[in-house]
Amino acid sequence: MSWPPALPILSVLVWTPAAGALLSAFPGGDRAALRRKVAIGFAALSLILALALALTFDPGAGPRELRRWIPALGLSYDLFVDGFGSILVLWVALLALLALVSVGSRELGRRATCLILLAETALLGLVTASDGALFLAFYGAGLLVLTLLLGRVKEMKTFFFFQSAGATLAVVYVAISYHLTWIQTGFPSAEIARFSSLVSFPDFQGRMFLLGAAVVAFAAPLFPLTSWVSSSTSALATPGRLLLLGGWSLAPTLFFARAVLPSHARSEGALFMMVLAALSLVYAGLAPRRSWAPLLVGCQGLVVLGLLSPTAPTAEGVAAGRAGMLQLALALSTLALWKPDSEDARGPAFTSGIAVAMFLPTSWFVLREQWTTAPASTALAGLGLALMMLRLVRTLPPLSRRRSVLLLPLLGFWILSLLAPSRFLPADTKSPATAEEE
Repeated sequence: MSWPPALPILSVLVWTPAAGALLSAFPGGDRAALRRKVAIGFAALSLILALALALTFDPGAGPRELRRWIPALGLSYDLFVDGFGSILVLWVALLALLALVSVGSRELGRRATCLILLAETALLGLVTASDGALFLAFYGAGLLVLTLLLGRVKEMKTFFFFQSAGATLAVVYVAISYHLTWIQTGFPSAEIARFSSLVSFPDFQGRMFLLGAAVVAFAAPLFPLTSWVSSSTSALATPGRLLLLGGWSLAPTLFFARAVLPSHARSEGALFMMVLAALSLVYAGLAPRRSWAPLLVGCQGLVVLGLLSPTAPTAEGVAAGRAGMLQLALALSTLALWKPDSEDARGPAFTSGIAVAMFLPTSWFVLREQWTTAPASTALAGLGLALMMLRLVRTLPPLSRRRSVLLLPLLGFWILSLLAPSRFLPADTKSPATAEEE
């Protein structure tokens, strides 16, 4: 189905939560219940729009909105979604709604309500932005909102330092790619799709890959840049943890997948990044604290392995990396329902088993593919993955009945993602059999 040109469905989807944030900002403690209803209403509207977009998505005519801002510089308001993007916008909309309903109106407050809706707009913008400058604008907005959600000064400083380091490197990457694109094509363009096709500058490919890898290492993070993880997740209430773990965790790997890969995947730096990813998995399994927060590092390591598996990308390798990104967000959102650093762990629980199960399909495929190209790092990653899963089951106590209900939509979305594997394939790498089925 093609949406009518007069209906800017993507802009409506992206900016609806921001409109809800403005309406939810009215003062008055006695209006907390009304404020919560307004916020949930706008989040639900965003979810309906995202669901309509996902159900009616046409691989041959994905919706796109293009408005030239500064033609002389090639800067545009450019929004677009492919099959994978249609799943991600649905996930972000569902996540924001779950964050709002996970606690009562008195627990959430006006400030947190507005920030959650603004975070949803930033994340939807990250998923749909096709212009590099626009992507960075949403990235910066999301970083600011998540920093404000932390609330505590010490945690805000630590989180902001590491995240802003990654964001600064992303700005440098986009600026260099923009310059090289201008030289290569003869006209300026900040379109992200062009950044990964800079094949005329082989001397720059290795350096550019390492620059893009550094963005992930700081912001994702990868081992050893992990000092902000435990303190940040401990400082956040459940709604903030859901957005940080389930939403913001996608931002750096989304940048890496869209702007850096696949043209630089043959770089020698890919092996170094694979080793860092494998060490991140080991760290997640051996970190001394009982907190499950280091699992974020291990999950990001697994996704990076998927994005680089195999070193020469195939349709199946790209699909595995994309599926890993989504299952990362799903599993971490499941973890966000527990309080970090819980001291009352009482052994394995059914709900923690669900979190483990969400990793397994993609984990198996990623490690199998990696074994053919880098058996040493794959063996290290497999050891780390086993330790990480054991840590997860042993650390989490049984979940309360109220929180267990929130697992149902997460589990349903995970099953949906497994039933739609073709959505994870980019249009230019789909196999003939996949194309015929569609």
